[in-house]
Amino acid sequence: MKTLITASFLLFSLNSFAAKNIEVQNSKIRLTPPGMNVSAMFLKIINHSDKDLKIIKVTGDFAGSFELHNMEMIDGKMKMRTVESIDVKAKSETELKHGGLHIMIFNIKKPLKEGELHKLKLSLDDKSEIEFDAKVENMNH
Repeated sequence: MKTLITASFLLFSLNSFAAKNIEVQNSKIRLTPPGMNVSAMFLKIINHSDKDLKIIKVTGDFAGSFELHNMEMIDGKMKMRTVESIDVKAKSETELKHGGLHIMIFNIKKPLKEGELHKLKLSLDDKSEIEFDAKVENMNH
C-alpha cells in the first residue's frame, strides 16, 4: 500500500511539474459556417523546462476527435497531412498557426458560437497533461 501511495504521489508530482513548466497562450478555435462540423485550432505552447517534449494527443468534450496536422508545400502545392506529434523543444515555444502546424477538430457536437470557451487537454510524451481553454473566434474578418 505504501508503494502505491508513493507511486501515485510521484506521478502527481511529475504531472504538476510539467503543468508548471508548460504554458499555453493565445488558443483559438476557428468559428465555422452554419452546418459545418469541422474546424481548426491554433495556439502557442511555451516550454519553460530543460526537457524537449512532444504533443501526442488533444482531447475535448465538444467534438468527436482531434488530430495534429501540418500544412506543407509538396510538389508546388500546399498539402495538409496528419502528424503523430508536435515537438516543443526545451526553453522554447512552438506556434500552431494557419498554414503550418495546427489541430484539426472533427465531429463538433453542436454549432460553435463566437466568444465561447471550450476546455481542452494536451497530452505530452512524458505522460503529463495540460488543461487549457480555447476561445471560438471568427478569423474571416
